[in-house]
Amino acid sequence: MYRQTILRWKDLGHRGAVARELECLGFVAHAEDLLEQAVCLLGAAEVLRETCEDSMDDRERLEYDEHVVALRQALDTDTFNVNWLAGRAMNIGQAVSFAIGTSGTASRPEDNTIPQAVQPSPSRLIEPLSEREREVLRLLAEGLSNSEIAQRLFLALTTVKVHTRHIYEKLGVNSRNQAVVQGQKLKLL
Repeated sequence: MYRQTILRWKDLGHRGAVARELECLGFVAHAEDLLEQAVCLLGAAEVLRETCEDSMDDRERLEYDEHVVALRQALDTDTFNVNWLAGRAMNIGQAVSFAIGTSGTASRPEDNTIPQAVQPSPSRLIEPLSEREREVLRLLAEGLSNSEIAQRLFLALTTVKVHTRHIYEKLGVNSRNQAVVQGQKLKLL
């Protein structure tokens, strides 16, 4: 059912609905013990939601967060991060193709199905992070959105976006997940 529905939503151009179907297929893959595929699907869903600015309701967020936490605990950090970044690197067509080919299969997809994750490049900081930037990075690592970080730190959303941009620049990355991976490598978290 999810495989048929995701194709319809993609054809209709409803990116938020495609993201929800990717999440559901990720939950199915998780239930089938296809952990790496589940991580890829959830990473692809997250970036799709970010690009179309379609947020989850509280129930959806709780379910999603429970799966992400469980997958982080079930996989070693590197395996989780590589698959998460690979999912985030997919465009909508790649994500849908991957989702359709993943559900109900016990084998890892072909290497050409998953784009290679862009690995953060520097092995050191370009410039030191301020204490506030480190605080924002820690909250990024917890999976908080920019607006959730703003609420937690009593900052304006635009201020959080500026801090996030500075973190990316200083770490030499271009996404929040790459920032978290690089922050872990540099022992900032």
